[in-house]
Amino acid sequence: MNKKKCVKQLQLDLEAQTTELNQLEARIKHRSYKLSKAALQELHYQEACLKDQLTETKSQLAEAEDGKDPVGPTKDLHVNIVMLTGILVAICLHLLL
Repeated sequence: MNKKKCVKQLQLDLEAQTTELNQLEARIKHRSYKLSKAALQELHYQEACLKDQLTETKSQLAEAEDGKDPVGPTKDLHVNIVMLTGILVAICLHLLL
């Protein structure tokens, strides 16, 4: 993915995550007195997860804007997994025949 597309996608992800987090925080604020303790804990857990995602997306966006490839090692890992899967399928087919 080229730099402009990557930055644009990360900006869209950041916007969506921010909106989702704001909606969740509003729901917690307005309904916290009606919710059970377990439901409230679950909402706070979701909030923490969303904040972590938001932080990760912000760091990826900063890296992408600086010109670094934010998905370089992940891409290599995916290629290796696909190659390994192909080799295993070939071996299994050979053993079956």
